[in-house]
Amino acid sequence: MYDNTVGLTAGLTHIWGAPDAAFYGTPTGSPNSTAITLQADWLPLANSPFSFYTWFDPRFSTQYIHYFQFDGNGGSPNDNDTLFLL
Repeated sequence: MYDNTVGLTAGLTHIWGAPDAAFYGTPTGSPNSTAITLQADWLPLANSPFSFYTWFDPRFSTQYIHYFQFDGNGGSPNDNDTLFLL
């Protein structure tokens, strides 16, 4: 967090396990997935001089998840990429 107003976060997710089509409900029955998550946050009023709104501290966030592998198949994991605007 820089100056209590801007923050960046990154994370790597790797999920693996034994195939079970009945449990996972995927064509291959595999839970295997690998993704990277990137997030940016902005708190516009964190250093605000307005002391009468101390309870009001909005945060705007953008999060992007990029899949390298999804459900254990080598198809097109990019089709599952996700963008959240909060």
